[in-house]
Amino acid sequence: MPIQEVKQTCRERMDKSLEYFDRELRGIRTGRATTALVDNVRVDYYGTPTPISQLASVSIPEPRQILIKP
Repeated sequence: MPIQEVKQTCRERMDKSLEYFDRELRGIRTGRATTALVDNVRVDYYGTPTPISQLASVSIPEPRQILIKP
């Protein structure tokens, strides 16, 4: 495998890793609730795991409160 291919493959994998890490960090905010905290929450909907954001409205009415309405 040529060195340029190795560099390109590594760059793509590193970029994907950084994107994933960035998404994970968005869910961690000390002292303040964010909708990102429930991005990975899935519920059973007719036998299929479905993201809660597709089934309900998620909002932040207060800094330490998450409101989920069906």
